[in-house]
Amino acid sequence: MASHSESDFFNTAPILTSIASSEGFLVKVGGSWEALTGWTAAELTSVPFFDFVHPDDVESTGLELALLNAGEETAGFRNRYRKLDGNYVPLQWHARKAEDGNIYAVAWDATDLVAAETAILKEQLVLKAIAEFLANSVSSQGLSKSLSPALEVVAAVTGAAGVGVMTCELDERGRPTLVGVQNLRAPDLIDAGEIAGNTFPALLPKDQGSLPIT
Repeated sequence: MASHSESDFFNTAPILTSIASSEGFLVKVGGSWEALTGWTAAELTSVPFFDFVHPDDVESTGLELALLNAGEETAGFRNRYRKLDGNYVPLQWHARKAEDGNIYAVAWDATDLVAAETAILKEQLVLKAIAEFLANSVSSQGLSKSLSPALEVVAAVTGAAGVGVMTCELDERGRPTLVGVQNLRAPDLIDAGEIAGNTFPALLPKDQGSLPIT
């Protein structure tokens, strides 16, 4: 029988504490479950926990349960749980099966971790697109065609309103002067009049249109 202090820890710990059966039911959940998901303990323990798992994560969760039942330990497994409002929250798990046959597990909200990983992946995609372009030298005549796939990736992962290729010439003092713009994305971002003036399309947030030439 659990002591009073053990019960307090189970119910008040900031992480998600739980005991599950080998058949896939939550037997007991800590108080943080309701705070995060909106479901009461009675609701969480009345149906198989697969009912709360994102459809795309059911198979991997089943495989993880099988490993636990075989005596393996879960460390860092991640799946998505449906909240009462219908949204899903990513959870990261650490669990093991005890001698009594139950699975003792802790989990935590991995939302911030997922966001950080996504940001890193976006940066990697941008760098990869740029690296692939630089790895293939191209003539100035075919520059815009060769740049287009890379800039499409940059625009997609950054949410830019538009990206393009600027053509510059050096004046007598060696300073670059804009002589043309080829907009490779969002062609309505700029018109011929703007090209003739002091603006050009660049990598910009969606709520902006162009940058002045200084």
